[in-house]
Amino acid sequence: MPKAERILKVKKTFVFGAAGTSQTDLDLTAEGLIMNMIIDVPAFTNNVTAEVIMKDADGFTYYKSGSLLKSSLNQVDVQNGIGTDGFGKVGCSISSDAGGAGGTVTVIMFVWQFRY
Repeated sequence: MPKAERILKVKKTFVFGAAGTSQTDLDLTAEGLIMNMIIDVPAFTNNVTAEVIMKDADGFTYYKSGSLLKSSLNQVDVQNGIGTDGFGKVGCSISSDAGGAGGTVTVIMFVWQFRY
């Protein structure tokens, strides 16, 4: 049994302008198991989809959300958890230019942390 446990909320935002389809990967410094995620895709002007990707420090992709529709709030329950060691990256891309004023894709991860 772990000596200490907690749930850590980690929020990452990816701001897209009217043009451009990818954002710089952001550090994922939390250690533990990602048990649940909420991915909020805004009402972009153009008909685009978004995809969230997680990679480890060596660039190995260990999670892809698949195509998420615009104007959608997506809850992802991870049955066995996604392990993260604190050195990974999370990124987001959209299928084409957002158009209009662009928008922000928000990713919220709930990470179960434990210490022995």
